[in-house]
Amino acid sequence: MPSRRERRRWASGHLVTAFSVLAVAGCDRVTAPGRTPELRVTPEVVLLPLGAEQTLRVAGAAPGTAPDWGVSNGHVASVNSAGTVTALGVGTALVRAGMGEREATAELTVRAAFVAPAAGAGFTCAVTDLGAAGCWGRDWSGQLGAGEPVRNSKQWPRARGVVGRIRFAAIDAGVSHACGLDQGGQAFCWGSSYSGERGTGRASEFDEVSRPTAVSDLAFSSINVGEGHSCALTREGAAYCWGAASAGQIGGPVATICTDRYGQSRGSCAFGPTPVSGGLSFRAISAGSRHTCAVTVVGDAYCWGSDTRGELGLGAGWRPSAPAGRREPALVVGATRFTGIAAGDAHTCALGTDARAWCWGANAAGQLGTGTADTLVHATPQPVSGELRFGSISAGGSHTCAVTVDGVAYCWGDNRSGQLGDGRGLSSAVPSRVAGTLRAATISAGRSHTCASTDRLLYCWGSGTAGELGTGLDTGSSVPARVFGQ
Repeated sequence: MPSRRERRRWASGHLVTAFSVLAVAGCDRVTAPGRTPELRVTPEVVLLPLGAEQTLRVAGAAPGTAPDWGVSNGHVASVNSAGTVTALGVGTALVRAGMGEREATAELTVRAAFVAPAAGAGFTCAVTDLGAAGCWGRDWSGQLGAGEPVRNSKQWPRARGVVGRIRFAAIDAGVSHACGLDQGGQAFCWGSSYSGERGTGRASEFDEVSRPTAVSDLAFSSINVGEGHSCALTREGAAYCWGAASAGQIGGPVATICTDRYGQSRGSCAFGPTPVSGGLSFRAISAGSRHTCAVTVVGDAYCWGSDTRGELGLGAGWRPSAPAGRREPALVVGATRFTGIAAGDAHTCALGTDARAWCWGANAAGQLGTGTADTLVHATPQPVSGELRFGSISAGGSHTCAVTVDGVAYCWGDNRSGQLGDGRGLSSAVPSRVAGTLRAATISAGRSHTCASTDRLLYCWGSGTAGELGTGLDTGSSVPARVFGQ
């Protein structure tokens, strides 16, 4: 028969064992002595919108110790030493917490609800419903704004978040740079700055270009980006432009000669916002490849810059412009009053007060929408064929797109890359309805692709070799394709 001391030792051991079992079944997960507790990350499944942050917790770590954090895909997210995860790009990743040989993971998915697209040359940017910005496609000059060192052959077929924790209200994409406005009207630009198109007031270092930089202390209401220049309107309607000025596209006098990082001249330019000459008050502005157009508050259209194909709309008095182009705003001929305007590579389109579309300039691919394609110079506004009424319009490389007042998207002009979105692959000199049943809120025509937004969804079509459609692939589409990660 066991002694009293042996019975007490036996009872004590069984009490410890029983307590350990009960604790494991409870919320505190107390582990029996000598056994190392397992790690557990909470929450184990995380869904974040692009640009958002969330701090994860770890259960099972010894008091006073902290795990090492990591993430399986640094293009989707980053995680700091405190376990705070930042959503950097759409996609999925595993977030890992490790302590020695023990580790635990959480499944992360980053998504975005894009509401305002901007199609450029080989890349696209868009603003989300929460004010974050994402870009995808070619990133040779840092135009995606992802904050990474510039490399000459980089491209991303899925949205990367624009760094800087800026909450954007608007964004636009050019050839190798992009600009946006935050919700207070502050302008930021990123990407190439060989000609001062980022508006920083100085020549930018090559390794600076992939991060947004504030343009000035001016507050703007809209911003638009061309090939090598940028323009914006203040809330009072004053126009400012900066960047390349060799064709007169900034609309004011400049005295600076820009050089690239190799010391090669890039021609005249303006490193910071320069007031457009004439003192006019505008309601809309659009920067094309080497020309700019704007509509005044009373509906008159003015254009300046290159006029090689009649894109300034000067009428019968047109003559091929000298290399310097028109350096001051020139009134577009005709009696039509306009509400909006869009400058493309070498053509311009605008919407009249009756919502009909008018176009002028180059027409080799039928981008004027007049019913014929030709190599003539059309320096006078031409009515677009048909009786369609549009609420918005966008001019691309050699094609034009617009959305009717009831949300139907039409495109016309060059269709060699499928940028008209009608599924036919043939160029059209009249408006061709975009395939499918999508109801578009906004539309943006780029160099060889097009994007349109619906209710919290974004679709792109046309050339996709640089990943500019954002589908996760580097292939094109002749019909609208849904952008990945929505």
